[in-house]
Amino acid sequence: MRPLERIVPGPTFEEAPCPRCGGRALRREDRLEPIGPVRCAACGLRADAVAEVVVDANRVRASGGCCGAGFRHHDLSWHTADEHAAGHTRFETWAQDRVLVERGDRVSLVFRPGEAAVLRGRAPMPYLVVDHDRGDLWRLRVP
Repeated sequence: MRPLERIVPGPTFEEAPCPRCGGRALRREDRLEPIGPVRCAACGLRADAVAEVVVDANRVRASGGCCGAGFRHHDLSWHTADEHAAGHTRFETWAQDRVLVERGDRVSLVFRPGEAAVLRGRAPMPYLVVDHDRGDLWRLRVP
């Protein structure tokens, strides 16, 4: 796992690295919809994504142990830049990784198949969180 990495700010979703192979070959099946299936053209990874959305709000709640250990539960409200769609996504990250996603940032998230739209129960941990404006990248290594 490599938590926070730096990338050049402003890349598109397709320029973000694949959580499995690291190649810049992620492709959305429907480029017009912000949530949907994605596939890596290099290694074949199949996942779901919330791609290139603008953050309206990110409520964060911490839970867990001491010394910065535990989880941060994110409750993300977003819209597309062209106002075509708006939505809500829940996810969690490790507290010590300090994933920062703020209002107005353009972000993308990649999840296991079926987890991009989970709104009840335990929030999923994404494979990848990209803040296109800040140039921050958080990713799990996927086997």
